[in-house]
Amino acid sequence: MAGIFIDVHLNPPPPQTDAIGSDLSTSQQYPPNSLFYRSAEYFYNFNKIDGDSIVKNWMKKNDQAAIRKLMHDYMQIVREHGLPTNLTAESWFEKTYDFPTFSKYEVIGRRAFENDDDVIVTTTYEQDYKYYLPQAVLLANYGEINNAWQEPLVAEGLLYTLLYTALSLAMMLFSFRVTNGRNWLLALLIMGGLWIVAGLFSTFARSETTFLYFWFAILIVTVAYLWITIDRKRGKENSGIVLNLLLWSAAGILPLLYFLIMEYYNQPRKSVTDGIFDYVNTPEHQWLNDNIATFLIVNFWIVVVAMFGISIYVKRWKAIAES
Repeated sequence: MAGIFIDVHLNPPPPQTDAIGSDLSTSQQYPPNSLFYRSAEYFYNFNKIDGDSIVKNWMKKNDQAAIRKLMHDYMQIVREHGLPTNLTAESWFEKTYDFPTFSKYEVIGRRAFENDDDVIVTTTYEQDYKYYLPQAVLLANYGEINNAWQEPLVAEGLLYTLLYTALSLAMMLFSFRVTNGRNWLLALLIMGGLWIVAGLFSTFARSETTFLYFWFAILIVTVAYLWITIDRKRGKENSGIVLNLLLWSAAGILPLLYFLIMEYYNQPRKSVTDGIFDYVNTPEHQWLNDNIATFLIVNFWIVVVAMFGISIYVKRWKAIAES
């Protein structure tokens, strides 16, 4: 709202003395240091006025009543929150409004600090301002309020973390009940060792996909081993350890396949649009990347439902005699 009146930049580049800005809509010319070209970061291109905001239209039309009301409403918010400022709506207007060129104005800071002389000044890095408004505080806090309205009550990342943490704990408890403590502890040690080995492989190969392929191979071996053990009923032997590994990995089987497919379609290529370089990927990779969140939710419920089928095979495994 008051961005064109409040300065937050440090040492802006000096304007060129022969540069003249021109507003094509009114054919009115403005000097290079006009408020029309000033932003929170820098002076705009002198060849054009950036944007056509409501406030700038009021300035071009010299609609002082609208601008005074805007400043009055802003100051009312400042007073409601008891924030510090050494301006009033009227003094703010007098020190910044200079129709028609808007080249004579007092630069207003957007935060207040106390110096050693106990004199309130505003400071942005090295530059001090005599007058200030609590713009930084208002932007930060109203931004938090705005985000609270727009964002979900629970962030997606936190939601997925809680869901999969709960699922993993349930799997570990379930596996502890269907196998004995020795198999459970050995499986935990083996799982840790496999993670270390997978990390070393991916480091030496300098490829993240090596990690995914390693675990994909481990899952295939565990499923095949358990299938043969249950089918042939030759005795449990070490299948209790393998069963623990498979149960703990159940929630990650489909995500592993998902990301392997993503990597298969991951074929970025450089493109040029209007002289700007950019990287684009295959439509399949883009679609998979855009739907990761949806997939994680679907996968969670697939695993929950699949546990009913898995429990049947676990009962068949428990019925097998010990070696």
